[in-house]
Amino acid sequence: MQDDQRDPGVGGVLSTTAQPGSPAVAKRRRRRHRMEPAFVSGTSSEFLGKRPLPRAARSRPLVFVLGPPGVGKSAVALRLLGNCRSPGGDGAGSAHDVLHLSGTQLHDALTNQARRRSWRDDIRHAPCLILDGPCYLHRRPAVVRVLRDLLRLRAQDGLRTMVCEGVDRSPMTELMDAVDSEDRAVVALRFPVGRGRRRYAVRVCQDLEIDSRHAALTDDLDPWTYGAVIDRLMAVREGLRKERRRRRRHAVRVCDRLRISRNFADRVMGLEPYDRDHATQILVDVRDDLARKRRRRRRRGREPGPTSG
Repeated sequence: MQDDQRDPGVGGVLSTTAQPGSPAVAKRRRRRHRMEPAFVSGTSSEFLGKRPLPRAARSRPLVFVLGPPGVGKSAVALRLLGNCRSPGGDGAGSAHDVLHLSGTQLHDALTNQARRRSWRDDIRHAPCLILDGPCYLHRRPAVVRVLRDLLRLRAQDGLRTMVCEGVDRSPMTELMDAVDSEDRAVVALRFPVGRGRRRYAVRVCQDLEIDSRHAALTDDLDPWTYGAVIDRLMAVREGLRKERRRRRRHAVRVCDRLRISRNFADRVMGLEPYDRDHATQILVDVRDDLARKRRRRRRRGREPGPTSG
């Protein structure tokens, strides 16, 4: 027997089970079968952080990761495959389950396929595969055909494949058409803009253990890329190290000339800006202060002690 629910506003009795053809059932069915967004975009930091990954990008067999060179496509592809495992497996996978082909490895795999007319078994049946940067696809129709066959076969078997856009940014449309739209997703990566660029530069400064104020030195980069930011801040760090060695050499020489401990060189290392005359004067004052303390201790040692009556 079905439980009945009384409508407090009307006073009648309503059945808790809606009729199969009612609008409410149709609405619930549409909501249940609504497709997840097949196109998502953002910065690599958003995908590599603690935010939940888009469901379509982490569940569909084929994912295309697009974006300019240096935007973090490979890292995002590995992140999306973080829970990769063999079909039918009962445990989470690891990085060892991911076959990552890029550069020479990808070229050799394509050459081997053209020679043997078949894909290597590890490529064909790898639980998770990353094809990182296939280039010049618009000039290589034969490569496009064999890649389409590979993507279609792997999608049919439920094997996950990530295709990262090449440095020449060849169109991926023909590869995307290899499988149905329900089986693929697209992740478009971009570089941060505005304050996002400064936040990234500050994080790099923290990783390099330099003052965060140096992040402002990356504001004028054109083009702005993650690699360009890292290169500039690493050059800044190297310059700071050279400056620190130069300061220490000078301070140590002054300490030796004044015949005081070299440990006092640390007192002038943080001067901004570092002026040699000012640093020398600070160390001279340290020497004079030490001399006064020694004279004071000598006087106290010569003073007669209290006599007992």
